[in-house]
Amino acid sequence: MDNYNNVNSYKNLNAVNPNWIFDKLSRTQKLYIEKIKEFADDLCINTDDLTFSRKHLQLVSLSFKDNNDVPNWIVKDTSRRAGVGVYIIPEVREHIHGAKTLTDDTSVASVSNEEIADMIASSATTVDTFNADQYDLTSLEG
Repeated sequence: MDNYNNVNSYKNLNAVNPNWIFDKLSRTQKLYIEKIKEFADDLCINTDDLTFSRKHLQLVSLSFKDNNDVPNWIVKDTSRRAGVGVYIIPEVREHIHGAKTLTDDTSVASVSNEEIADMIASSATTVDTFNADQYDLTSLEG
């Protein structure tokens, strides 16, 4: 259980596939990235992050369809796993902010471990602080 909260136990993001870019996604995959972009503010999702929790992705899915299924291209691709219930989706940041995979002008391999740890830590903080129970959603029921 100690590794669950240990940021350093997450996958080293130097291994992020450099081919994970928005333009190489299928039309359906691009649509899901668009939905993350559309609902990010409402769901307290930080689009500057490279990693996204399963809970956040389930909330995105529920926002535009009748179930909370996260697409298989994310959850079944083991190379996208950053940790337990956390997935690497650099295409979101690239599409929204115009960044390439990790930074605008450096390769994935040139990002320091400290920078990676900071990126993951900010993702973990976002996941830990979101609590849907703290919001009154009854006014949204129609």
